Amino acid sequence: RFVIQKARGSIASPAAVLDDDGAGQILFSAYDGSEFCNVAKIDAKVDGTPGTDDMPGNLTFSTTSDGVNSTTERMRIDSSGNVGIGTTTPTSLLHLSSSNPKINLTDSDVSRTAVIQQSNGNLYLDSFDADRDLIFRGGTTENVRFTGDGNVGIGTNSPQNILHQNISDSGANYHQFTNSTTGAGASQGIIVGISATEEGIFYNRENLALRFGTDNTERMRIASDGDVGIGT
Repeated sequence: RFVIQKARGSIASPAAVLDDDGAGQILFSAYDGSEFCNVAKIDAKVDGTPGTDDMPGNLTFSTTSDGVNSTTERMRIDSSGNVGIGTTTPTSLLHLSSSNPKINLTDSDVSRTAVIQQSNGNLYLDSFDADRDLIFRGGTTENVRFTGDGNVGIGTNSPQNILHQNISDSGANYHQFTNSTTGAGASQGIIVGISATEEGIFYNRENLALRFGTDNTERMRIASDGDVGIGT
């Protein structure tokens, strides 16, 4: 063990440390031809108000950029276990902060890179390869796929249109539309899809009409009692 200890006061009469007191440092330096310059360092500090048997602490990791001779903090593990990269106040288990923070994931075998990035408040998931897809899973089952050509598959890994929804049995397959007035129950709102007997379905489950139009004008209406009006 290599033990670094910190107290205020003196060795003969130590006093309790305070929040943000340094508890120890490991400093790495290298000779530039005229003097030793700092390359990197690891610092341990008190990270909160200490008390009896209560000593919160953090670790910070710093490196020196090219063209300068002083270190800059790059990563911090705070007293709660949160890790901050580019931030001194991480608010989650892993917190990245920069002008456009991103994570690169590269396949070492084929050198393909996928990126998770935040830019101007928007979240981007990029495969950067026209023949690669974005796949979302629930557990180990694929639920949604965005193909490289822009098609979206729900329940299928080879969508044939911009939106292709499939189920793996012969049951009904519907899109459902509801709002706060209809309620969000299984028998409310409007459904569009295919029945369990492979018939096309367009239902208004509310006691209201179905309206059809062109050129932003209603052309036909099926009233809630089943009457059909064309031009009325």
